[in-house]
Amino acid sequence: LCYAAGIPEDVLQISVGEAIVGRAIVEHELIVGIVFTGSKVVGEEIYKKISAQQTSSRYSFAVQPKFAVTEMGGKNAIIVTNNSELDETVSGIIYSAFAHAGQKCSAASRIIIDRKLKEVFVQRFCSAVDDLCVGASTNFATVINPLISLEDQKRVKKIAITAKEEVLHYGGRIILDKSQNEFSGFCVGPSIFELSSDTVLKHDTIAKQEVFGPLIHIIGYDSIDEAITIFNSTEYALTGGLFCQSQDDIDYILPKLEAGNIYVNRPSTGARVAIEPLGGFKKSGTGPKAGGKSYIRLFSQSVSVMNKDENLKYDLQIEVKNYLAHPSKLLEERRIYNAKKLAGSIYKQFEVYLGLVTEQEKSKLKDFLKALRLNELNLSDRQFSNRYIPGQLSYIKKDMALGSGLFLDASTKLTTDSVIDLLLNLAIGNGVSLIATNNIIFNKWKSLIELAHSCGFSPYNISLSLYKRSTLLSLFAEGDYDFIVFLNKQIDEEISQKIYHREFKGQLVKVFQKQEQVNLDTSIDQYTKCRSFAINTMRHGAPLELTI
Repeated sequence: LCYAAGIPEDVLQISVGEAIVGRAIVEHELIVGIVFTGSKVVGEEIYKKISAQQTSSRYSFAVQPKFAVTEMGGKNAIIVTNNSELDETVSGIIYSAFAHAGQKCSAASRIIIDRKLKEVFVQRFCSAVDDLCVGASTNFATVINPLISLEDQKRVKKIAITAKEEVLHYGGRIILDKSQNEFSGFCVGPSIFELSSDTVLKHDTIAKQEVFGPLIHIIGYDSIDEAITIFNSTEYALTGGLFCQSQDDIDYILPKLEAGNIYVNRPSTGARVAIEPLGGFKKSGTGPKAGGKSYIRLFSQSVSVMNKDENLKYDLQIEVKNYLAHPSKLLEERRIYNAKKLAGSIYKQFEVYLGLVTEQEKSKLKDFLKALRLNELNLSDRQFSNRYIPGQLSYIKKDMALGSGLFLDASTKLTTDSVIDLLLNLAIGNGVSLIATNNIIFNKWKSLIELAHSCGFSPYNISLSLYKRSTLLSLFAEGDYDFIVFLNKQIDEEISQKIYHREFKGQLVKVFQKQEQVNLDTSIDQYTKCRSFAINTMRHGAPLELTI
């Protein structure tokens, strides 16, 4: 179809094969980037390998790090409150969990439900799932179709046996188990198991592991805060759902959920291009969101790339070590107030702090200060619209900080873009650990960091250190951080190896090479965990939003 539409065959090609084919692609000199969908283990390996490489000098553009976009699955949960509409909830969860036999990265595999409603829900849900037709995809009555292979059928059946053993061991409940029943082809019957909230929070059970099959756990909760804790307790953060009729509860729960795509009062699968851009964080993937406005930017070359700084300096005899900064605990309102105060103070003495006298550079800071005053960084109040469809609110929120960041400066002069990056991260709430590699740049940053502290930012949130190269390499290999910003556009191979050959803990470490500011929203994308929301506004067939 693509060829018929006019796309040349040497532009779009399909290669079919197993690991040896994928490995050859990843390791090829001329590959610039990889977009991967698959398992967490393979995705992490590809991310580490490709990100540590530089593009070929045979291309006309400047040599730069290769990129990898990984989408690696999830352990997706749906929260059901005691005021949910049960018919809507049961049908929505059945589709979310069992469509395509659960063989979707976005498939629901945990139901976190209020104990007051649990038994009524279990009765309806179990009865409905028990009636689902398991069989061939060619049968129009089939709901749970075959798995992709005999190997996967055996794998899922084995996981179901383990889940059953866990239930018996921890005192849970087997609500329904058809996993070992005989069906035609590679089919596996549905399973529903119950474990207590205490069990799933304290133990590494199947209720925390991706199954990729028709198996789901039910977990009861006593309070909404407990439900949120359970929801966020896995290493994944891809999709999630909420069935709830209280707007107060919805407003309280949604900002706290760690998932890249969140659906309210509708199935939690079936993301569509531009309407619900798909992508998660933690061990679910790297972003940006497939089908979103920022996605295509990866596949183009920026015309405003900085020239390499040829004066990188590593010349230390004495080090100054401070602890790594952590994400801010200040409320957003206070962070924005402090950022305005800090940006204004720098602007008033721009030439003193930056040693620059050009109006063009000063105007960049003026524009950022204007954005602060226009509340463009009050991210909890902003919604970035996706494509509109009747009966659904679709938007992206960028109000969740990325985490703790290392900002490496090996130059001898401050730049306006680097200072704006600092201000932006402080306003967002990320931890900012500035690492200088020579005394000249350390002393220039020192006055700015002291000013930041006097404007209300804590040393807990922003710190400055002076490191030798050997200490820096140890930090990259062992430090506890979520992202790195190289303020000078130059990363050598030894540094890359230290970063990407480490064990990633909470999420895949992101590495940014500093470029000139394109626009504020692009930079916000870079330093936040973007979450896509799809909120159903239809009740009984009629949209509450009547604009068509």
